[in-house]
Amino acid sequence: MRKRASVVFPVRVGNDGEVADSFRVGANLSGASSGFGVRITSAGQDVTADVLAGTYAIDDLAAGDAVTLKVKVTAYGRSTWGASRKVDVTVASTATPTLTDVVRARAVRH
Repeated sequence: MRKRASVVFPVRVGNDGEVADSFRVGANLSGASSGFGVRITSAGQDVTADVLAGTYAIDDLAAGDAVTLKVKVTAYGRSTWGASRKVDVTVASTATPTLTDVVRARAVRH
């Protein structure tokens, strides 16, 4: 990605179970801490703070249904060539917290 550009990573949270379930969503940031911005939205609403705190919840998702979060990474003007920002999004079932999925979004400044 170039300076002052953004890339959006869709993260699909689906309920593959046979009954409705709720999910807790969290995220960890790594890589270059300066020069990049991260924003996470759900249905157009900014949920970044809740996701980074690990407190964002998707409640009562019906079996077979899905919700898509959008992870937007922006390279600011001060970002350096070759630097990257990683966002690891973790989703856990509230009914069975040991069932988790993790997806990594990685943006590299070119």
